[in-house]
Amino acid sequence: MRLTAIVALRAVQALVSCSSDEPFSETSHTRRKETEWQAHPRKPVPNVFGGSGRKRSLEHGFYEQAGSVPSNVTWESVAHYDFLGYRGSVIGNSGHPYSISPSGRFVVIPVTYLVGEERRELKIYDKKRNRFILRKVAGLAIQDFEWSADERSIVVVFDNDQKTGIPLGEFD
Repeated sequence: MRLTAIVALRAVQALVSCSSDEPFSETSHTRRKETEWQAHPRKPVPNVFGGSGRKRSLEHGFYEQAGSVPSNVTWESVAHYDFLGYRGSVIGNSGHPYSISPSGRFVVIPVTYLVGEERRELKIYDKKRNRFILRKVAGLAIQDFEWSADERSIVVVFDNDQKTGIPLGEFD
């Protein structure tokens, strides 16, 4: 009876190791860290007119592109925005101050400005892995960003010259 349980366990371990990129070991599965990074969907820059809109090249392969989306307000049917893109995919709205890291691997974009609240949400995009992470910051309007030398954190500079450091989290 005990031999049957051991054989069944080894069979399950063999099947699991075949379906992953790394060899199976009990420590490899228990030590693997959960990450806050999320896969970034590859959505094209929105344009309800079907055209590509005007495009302005930036450094490291990023670009700004005009786009349009259906509006949910009564006085206009189509809203027009400038989007930050990379390889045909929209990264975020470039109307807010954004910053591309010195190496060009990361870009940070404020994605939420809540009226009446001192809260912002930053989207940090990793183009090497096509993933993003969201970080909340509190403060006034964002004036600028300062990247650390190793690009593992970013400092947000607000209009009143207050600064807040934001870690990017685990990445390789």
